[in-house]
Amino acid sequence: TVQKVTEAAMVKRAGGGRFVPGVRTRPIIISGSPQASMAQDLIAEIFHSDHADDAEDLHLIFFYPGGGSEMEELINFLRMKRNMRLANHITVLAGSVLDSEHLARVSAERAEAFFVLPNTNCLDEFQEDAENIIRMMAVRRYVPS
Repeated sequence: TVQKVTEAAMVKRAGGGRFVPGVRTRPIIISGSPQASMAQDLIAEIFHSDHADDAEDLHLIFFYPGGGSEMEELINFLRMKRNMRLANHITVLAGSVLDSEHLARVSAERAEAFFVLPNTNCLDEFQEDAENIIRMMAVRRYVPS
């Protein structure tokens, strides 16, 4: 129904939803609190034409705690016409690796890799580092291998 489609669009716009990888998909989960520019640089490097063959099965899942302006900026970047080719390779969600339910909704146990990226413009770099260490410990606890 129209109502269900509208509800699904609102959940996705709010950063909700889930990611279920395909059989040949190699997911990479990116967490932390990176600026949109850092996320864009990472995307450009991973999907650079020099190693496009290695990246064709990759899917990046950006996990932004609480959503926010950085998440919106990344979503807007991906909506640009020049970036449409990336749309099938990137998912942006609100969530936290500290929550096992959030890790389950992105099939974290299937992830090829996890990146925890810092906010390099933060006011308290010690606090940022501590939060990222805790994020990494949560990932190690959920996916011990």
